[in-house]
Amino acid sequence: MGLIHRVGTQLYFQRHDERYARARQLRAQQFAPPGEWQARQRQRVQALLVHAQAQVPYYRRLLAERGVTRPEQITAATLRLLPVLTKRELSGAFTELLAGDVSARSSFRNTSGGSTGEPTVFVQDRDYAAWAEATKLLFDSWTGFELGERRVRLWGSTRDLFSGPGLRRHLGQAVMNERWLNAFEMTPDTMDRYVQVIDTFRPALLLGYSDALFTLAQHIQARGVKLRPPRAVMSSAGNLYPAARQTIAAAFGAPVFDRYGSREVGDVACECASGTLHLNPWTHLVEILDDQGRALPPGEVGRVTVTVLGNWSMPLLRYDIGDLGALAPARRCACGRSLPALSGLHGRTTDCFVLPSGGRVMAEAMIHLIGVELALPNLQKFQVVQRAPAQVTLRLVTRSGEPLHAADEERVRRGLRRMLLDEVTPELEYCERIPPSPSGKYRYTVSLLPDAIPAAGPASA
Repeated sequence: MGLIHRVGTQLYFQRHDERYARARQLRAQQFAPPGEWQARQRQRVQALLVHAQAQVPYYRRLLAERGVTRPEQITAATLRLLPVLTKRELSGAFTELLAGDVSARSSFRNTSGGSTGEPTVFVQDRDYAAWAEATKLLFDSWTGFELGERRVRLWGSTRDLFSGPGLRRHLGQAVMNERWLNAFEMTPDTMDRYVQVIDTFRPALLLGYSDALFTLAQHIQARGVKLRPPRAVMSSAGNLYPAARQTIAAAFGAPVFDRYGSREVGDVACECASGTLHLNPWTHLVEILDDQGRALPPGEVGRVTVTVLGNWSMPLLRYDIGDLGALAPARRCACGRSLPALSGLHGRTTDCFVLPSGGRVMAEAMIHLIGVELALPNLQKFQVVQRAPAQVTLRLVTRSGEPLHAADEERVRRGLRRMLLDEVTPELEYCERIPPSPSGKYRYTVSLLPDAIPAAGPASA
């Protein structure tokens, strides 16, 4: 029955849906030499810029200010003349960012809850959605998963999985050969049921929020359960830190792949079987920029800035998605692909802590300290919160429900003081639970300062 379901699903969707035709196109091109994908990317960037100059008032104005008023002046390099687009500008210039021909593009509104829960509204269209789904199918294939095989989604977006009438939800699961589990409901009893569903259904792929997968993996280990392993686990919607990856791989007995993106720009990158976080150059152009909007060389950490090549209803050009990362040097991966790649992701720009002296501490340094170096057996969950330059609080949830031993508390305080360069004495706060952010994603570090890192400015011409 599984083979029949898989073949039937593939035949139906590949015949009737443009998304799957584009996925086949991406899969056919994924091993192309750099010259081929670079040329195609330049063509798509140039075409998008010509469209933006003709149809989008926001970009028409910015290009005119830089002396670009005719389409024949535009090349792919013209993109570097534009300033970075921030979430604030996306909200403030919403109408001006809409293309004049948006009504002819089967467009729709979408929102991102974001880390603060303050929604960012933007417009996408059918063409963008087709490329976005094609990219998901490409990335899924890197895990060995094929359309129609069994998949379990441990997801945290109710609008993606749990909206609509119950019958429609059940039909959707049946047609796609999937089971959907709500990452917002992670109580011990619910997780026991999730474990049973996964073990009974035996999915080829388990897809989930990174923190929800980590939490479920810890629960499996605490229960001493041995699951029949899926072929692969795909983590998304949050940073996958090394300790979490190891726990997930051990609990589920399967290799773990990390997928990266955001709701505004879709999926941007995914790990291959060799562990390289490859970008999709046919759908996105990714730049790493410093605080002045200047491009950084491979290996240097800066702001992840994305140009979405498939959304012409509301083009997002050089959009700052709020993450810190670095590009990898150009090379042919052991997997055989020569695609561009990220060498690492370093958390949210808003979660970089600012010290009283003006110095900065990367969020991952504190996460590594608490989750890896200290690795306290009684510590179930933690979150480091900065409310002022000299005020940092470590929120703790213990497995026993009791405070840490005095010696462990002192180890934590001493380690955090070291990370904060002895400028701040951290406070400890015990909690019964630490809920996820309104977007559904869990944050290990939270900076409540107005501007933890200054906004990127316009690029130099």
